[in-house]
Amino acid sequence: MSMPKFCVLCEDDLDVIYFCGTGDTPDKAFKDFMNNGSFKEQCRSWLNMPGDMVDVYIYSVMPYEDSEWPRYDETQSLEWCLNKKIETRRCEVI
Repeated sequence: MSMPKFCVLCEDDLDVIYFCGTGDTPDKAFKDFMNNGSFKEQCRSWLNMPGDMVDVYIYSVMPYEDSEWPRYDETQSLEWCLNKKIETRRCEVI
């Protein structure tokens, strides 16, 4: 798998990402997040109701080895991590 350029998620600045979308542009990553079931699952895990508004964050990504993220376990084989937040969008839970 090649490293994506962008990652979209509902939680801000995470060490471990469970629900996200990725893509080569912010819009492609956003569409992936909305269409792959991750947005719905994240909202369900937070007990959001239809009509609730949720912040969705768009980050650029970078190689994990080039980052300053903590190394919790050197056996981890992480390829990439969040880099800079580039945008926040408000989305309605459906």
